[in-house]
Amino acid sequence: VAELGVSALPTLSPVTMLRDSATQKQTNKKPKQDKRGASPARSSTLKPGSDEIPQEPSQSHGGAVPIAALTTPSRNKPFQAGELVLAMFRKKYYREFKKMFKLRTTGVLTSNRGTVQHEEIIGKLPGQMFRPSPGFQLLITRPTLEEYVLLMDRGPAISYPKDIAAALLLMDITPGDVVLEAGSGSSGMSLFLSRAVGPQGHVISYEVRKDHHNTAMKNYRCWREAWEIGHIEEWPDNVKFINKDIIMAAEDLECLTYDAVALDMINPQAALPAVYRNLRHGGVCAVYVTNITQVTELLEGIRTCKLPFFCEKVLEVTHRNWLVTPARWNDGSKIQRVDPQQKQNEELLAQEQTIDEESEEDLFNSGELLSDYTKPYSSVPYVARPYSWQAGHTGRKIVL
Repeated sequence: VAELGVSALPTLSPVTMLRDSATQKQTNKKPKQDKRGASPARSSTLKPGSDEIPQEPSQSHGGAVPIAALTTPSRNKPFQAGELVLAMFRKKYYREFKKMFKLRTTGVLTSNRGTVQHEEIIGKLPGQMFRPSPGFQLLITRPTLEEYVLLMDRGPAISYPKDIAAALLLMDITPGDVVLEAGSGSSGMSLFLSRAVGPQGHVISYEVRKDHHNTAMKNYRCWREAWEIGHIEEWPDNVKFINKDIIMAAEDLECLTYDAVALDMINPQAALPAVYRNLRHGGVCAVYVTNITQVTELLEGIRTCKLPFFCEKVLEVTHRNWLVTPARWNDGSKIQRVDPQQKQNEELLAQEQTIDEESEEDLFNSGELLSDYTKPYSSVPYVARPYSWQAGHTGRKIVL
């Protein structure tokens, strides 16, 4: 049973991505020492002739790990030769330059605004700004997995990260799962599945074309090698790429039980008879197709072949990029906010006078410090609207 329809316009819930671009940070702070050179928080004494064992300071909150112990040194590791680096430059409201490359000791980053030697980047922390020419700043940082998938070398068309994220959510992938994938492509889905299942899980990826199979293995290996250079922990080697048609692999899958199936094929209905037998009871099969005609062909194939699948939903994921910036006049100067002229009644004036007379501590204790009396954060108005152009790709996800 397939239930297709047009849903109502959803409530706008924007998600904002911010990236650290600080030029200098104090990463290694030494603890304060007493006159004897020992850290007071870690010091312990043992009297001569005593059998007592010095105890570590007790942890508060029921033995919880201190926040200072949760620091991840791998995030503060400087750039090294051989790892992937992302350089970007934004001009006003859009990204003018974005390039991913591998650091080499003799390499040079070229752009239409100048060059930056790779030697200048090696040894620096991510988030640094470089000036290849006056008035032009490049942000150098490590690419996220989403950025790597979008900028890596491609053979076939990739599954876009926004669609992959929806598929992972629908399949309910957890660490330790075994996932079967048909259609390795350029290894975009394989990389996200590898991270989702973790070191204890496994991903078996089939690809019928030899050139696509080689591209997938190359991109996966390139990401793992760059990750191991820039991070302390290793990326799990848990993906097995197989150059074979999934339709002819029924015998190979007989001894395997998998928790979920991800199909990214032109004719996914042809692969369902070979994969459904070893899918665990209650497991999810997520199918990614690019047009609605493929959806109807898939559902018709399930109906005519009487396959034990139930179509839960057919959905499309869309993203809209928004422009949020301070309002400016035509000469570039910022527009100042003008408060509306409203008549305030006597009761509101009396409440404001009471708030001014009371202390801040009394207001917090009494709970009378309301947001209505909070001064605006900025005196500059903002413009918020969707971009006039939207870059992206769309596809349909079918959950079986």
